[in-house]
Amino acid sequence: MFDLCVQQTDTPPQSGPYLRISPLHSGTVEFRYIDTAIADRQWHREAMAEDVVSRLDRFLDQLRWIATAPDGARPS
Repeated sequence: MFDLCVQQTDTPPQSGPYLRISPLHSGTVEFRYIDTAIADRQWHREAMAEDVVSRLDRFLDQLRWIATAPDGARPS
C-alpha cells in the first residue's frame, strides 16, 4: 500500500504542512494533516472508501486550498 501526500505549495516534499492519505488494512482510509511532529495534535479522520472524495473535498474547502466563487462554485 502507498500513501498520497498533498501539499499546497511547490516546495520540497514534507518541508511544510501536508495532508497524508493512507489506505488502512481495515478497508478505511486515513486522512492526516501533518502540521506538527506531535501526532496527538495532528488533525486526522478515517473515512469509508465511498466517502474518500467528499472527505478530501471538505478538507480542501476547510483550509481554503481551492478558491471558490461567492456562489460557492469552484473554478473549472
